[in-house]
Amino acid sequence: MQHQTYMVMLQLNSKVEELKQMSMAMQVKTQPLDRQTLNGLSRTPTLVAGQDDANASLSRLAEFKARQSQVEQDDSSVDLGHIRADAVMIMSSNSTRSEAVYLEKSVWIEWKAYVLDHHSPSAWDRMIEDRVKQLANLLGSSSKPEEFRAPQCLGYIEEKSEEKRSFGFIYDKPGDATSATKPISLLELIKTIKTPSLTQRRVLAQAISESLMYLHSVNWLHKGIRSDNVVFFVQPGSEAVLTEPILSGFEYARPDITGEMTEPTPRYSENDVYKHPHTLSIARPRSKKSDDVYSMGVVLIEIAHWRSIADMVGLPKDTKAARAMVRKVRGMLLEHEFLEGLKGVAGDLYEEAVRKCLVGGEELGLAKNADETDPEVGAAMHETYSREIVGKIRNMRV
Repeated sequence: MQHQTYMVMLQLNSKVEELKQMSMAMQVKTQPLDRQTLNGLSRTPTLVAGQDDANASLSRLAEFKARQSQVEQDDSSVDLGHIRADAVMIMSSNSTRSEAVYLEKSVWIEWKAYVLDHHSPSAWDRMIEDRVKQLANLLGSSSKPEEFRAPQCLGYIEEKSEEKRSFGFIYDKPGDATSATKPISLLELIKTIKTPSLTQRRVLAQAISESLMYLHSVNWLHKGIRSDNVVFFVQPGSEAVLTEPILSGFEYARPDITGEMTEPTPRYSENDVYKHPHTLSIARPRSKKSDDVYSMGVVLIEIAHWRSIADMVGLPKDTKAARAMVRKVRGMLLEHEFLEGLKGVAGDLYEEAVRKCLVGGEELGLAKNADETDPEVGAAMHETYSREIVGKIRNMRV
């Protein structure tokens, strides 16, 4: 309850100095107690250690949000920025990721491409590049909480043609990864390895659902939650460690604040199957945290069944037929038989968590037509998500 109270305070606060003070206060709470003091408390050492971990986590979150607010107010404070393309040697690529060498170090790149706006090129291009610069700095921040499970950014490069402009976020590889260690997506694993134990799948589901919780706690939207954007680094001949996912695919991420320009994601993509149907309308409404939560629900379904959502719903290969079907996917997933099937493979608590993700609205603590950019609305939604989704998955017994 104390942890949730501080998380709500974090949601409601965006003043740099107050956030820094909150971070320092949490650091003080993690100072080690002497044995005499500890013995005088009616708490076990294990509980004390758990509370210290929670306080340290809150301290990192407050520090990170202070950094975010500082960058939003004055982007001259950023440390990372544009890297010359000739300083990076691309080794291999696909449409979204590349393997590369930068400063004699093996790195990986995720690409963000967009079509130039010829009606208002200067303003739009400036907004996109400012957002790229801001995101690179946030993902490269030394204060970025490990709970984000986000990659460590080193900067960005740019490729430009007459019709298209692409930015590449350069990421460090984790731990002792080498040039032979390549990112493998959760979607690839689902398609290529046998179903892991329910214990492993529960830990994975908890890790990525917590990752989104912490990202939303500092008022950022992801806008690309899907199994292709959950990656693992696997040495050749080794198996993926499912307890160590990295949430990637931040190319459309942005702060969830009123007045922040929203960049539309591509129309008619194969990734539409992960999106809430209201985001696929012609009007293209602004993205919301509840849209990320819906997408997380779809990924949780994939983890439970260890099948891709496209395979489960029978998404047609034909593009036109697939476009017509994606709007019906949410209704299919909410069918009684489908959710009952989820109970059979992952249990009641898991099914309840997924249902709340897919239903949204009041199930996430949101009143009708609630403004999710309102800090108080966001705080209420965060508390519900933490308790009813992350909490239920964490409390599963397998």
